[in-house]
Amino acid sequence: MDKLAIHGGTPVRTAPFPHWPVWGKEEEQALLEVLHSGRWGIGGDKVAEFEAAFARFQDARYGVCVTNGTAALEIALRAAGVAVAMMPSRFLTEAIAEEVPVAAGDRVLLPRTEAAPPGLAQALRRRGAVVDEVVAYRTVIAPPRSRPRLHAAIRRGVDAVVLTSPSTVHGLVRLLGDRRGALGRAAIACIGPVTATAAIEEGLRPAVVAGEHTVDGLLDALVAHYTARPRGGSHARDRAAR
Repeated sequence: MDKLAIHGGTPVRTAPFPHWPVWGKEEEQALLEVLHSGRWGIGGDKVAEFEAAFARFQDARYGVCVTNGTAALEIALRAAGVAVAMMPSRFLTEAIAEEVPVAAGDRVLLPRTEAAPPGLAQALRRRGAVVDEVVAYRTVIAPPRSRPRLHAAIRRGVDAVVLTSPSTVHGLVRLLGDRRGALGRAAIACIGPVTATAAIEEGLRPAVVAGEHTVDGLLDALVAHYTARPRGGSHARDRAAR
């Protein structure tokens, strides 16, 4: 390859990547097996099965499941011999900006999504760092092919809506269009305050905001919400009964 595509060279890939997630009857059956087993956390056997299968697929000796992308990045860097200088005490922009070990005049490379808010770069610059921002990926908001699946889910009934980023919020609202009220009494659960703020700005009312801003923290907060709620039928079952 003489030149990168961005500089006029031939792109390595010209066709778009397949829509994600890709799933079918096999994945649906696997999910139902876990659901009916009653073992959704520690003690199940699906994690070990997946680790072994994924290791075989990668021709690796071991595979390790982790709770989130941040943990995966840390493990990958350590395995590659790259020292991880810090992990934020909280998964929030201000925590990263305050705790990352940089001094005035240090140069910081900040790979980010195209839609990332400017807060982290601004905070690092206030500390005197010289920040080079690079757009590493672009999020596709509200792909049209997702709309029929969303409307089908609403017809079946929704008890909870789980939101893990502001872009998820914006994409959901765009897909809903003028049918935002179709969510009815569904509990809006947000992974953290930044996502919750985006939801509020879009006219949604979060019922759950995770204190620990990870997938596990969000699930724990959702379980606590439903545990504290008076017993009764779900909105989805109520709708099905009608």
